[in-house]
Amino acid sequence: MSDSISIFDRIIEVEKSKRLHGFDVEEEVAFVFSCPKVKKERDKDVLTDRFGLTSEKPKTLEEIGRSLSVTRERVRQIEKTALRKLIIFANQEKRTDKAFQIIKEQIDKEGGVVSLNKIYEIFIGVNHKNPVLQNKLKFFLGLDKNLIKINETADLLAGVSSQIPTTDVQKIVETGVGILEKENRPIEGAEFLKRLQKKMGESYLEKTLASVIDLAKNIIKTEEGHLGLSHWREINPKSIRDKTYYVLRKHQKPLHFEEIALHIERLDEGKKKVTKQAVHNELIRDERFILIGRGIYALKEWGYNPGVVEKVIEDILNEAGKPLHKDEIIEEVKKQRIVKETTILLNLQKDKFVRVARATYTVRKQGG
Repeated sequence: MSDSISIFDRIIEVEKSKRLHGFDVEEEVAFVFSCPKVKKERDKDVLTDRFGLTSEKPKTLEEIGRSLSVTRERVRQIEKTALRKLIIFANQEKRTDKAFQIIKEQIDKEGGVVSLNKIYEIFIGVNHKNPVLQNKLKFFLGLDKNLIKINETADLLAGVSSQIPTTDVQKIVETGVGILEKENRPIEGAEFLKRLQKKMGESYLEKTLASVIDLAKNIIKTEEGHLGLSHWREINPKSIRDKTYYVLRKHQKPLHFEEIALHIERLDEGKKKVTKQAVHNELIRDERFILIGRGIYALKEWGYNPGVVEKVIEDILNEAGKPLHKDEIIEEVKKQRIVKETTILLNLQKDKFVRVARATYTVRKQGG
């Protein structure tokens, strides 16, 4: 059943792609392979295997050489010669030129630079994570002599550009990193782009700069739309403790530890499951987190103070510097803790406090 659904979805997506873009990658690759100058099936098989056009993983020169009983160098020569013929053919044919133009128009709409992942989403659609379809589209993009290929590096994701050289892409990313390093805190997206445009010059549209920054591996955009460096814990938390802090900061309100665990699971989708107990253990150990109710935690930086209800009442009275009515005490405690009024009133009956007037309390003096 799942296979039939997948095939059905693919048919729908192909038709949708044709309507929206007039482009289907499988048809375009098949047309290119009809090149009359590449006659030998062996040459086509080498290209098919090397670029993974029928399998998820492209084959190495050695693997292909063994299957053909030739050297890896001979495979390299066959690949180079056949690919050159396909590139010439593709760039001379009106049909392929139209397909290249469709792709270029989409890249221009994105600001002139697009990551390969984005290109996959645009032209493959619902099956954009299918490795074979990705390989076919990547292969087809490589045939266009007018597209600038951006190879994946330690700092950049793979992408394509219709107008901006790779050196400029690198310079934009380096400048963006410099802005964030100098600020040393996350910057709101629109503000970041304004600063980046000021540094790079008005010739770069903000949309173009945003597309380039999307390629940067060391710059991350948060769900709130802020940009920061990937090694910052508040941007890209690694440990359970940092993820707990990230979740509370994101939601800006106290949360139960079980709810925090669920939010962390969503952050770590597809990774190892996070247990509620592991989250609770980190909340207990770290002074940044304050227990304000049964299993409910807040951040100390929000103004919450550590301690049991009795200690909270004591701190409130000491800070006031005068006796307070029970209603005032209840109001202030509820800003610090999620507890019932009866719990607060029971704590007021402890020896720590003394009633000095009707329903009015202060801290008992030592020896008093």
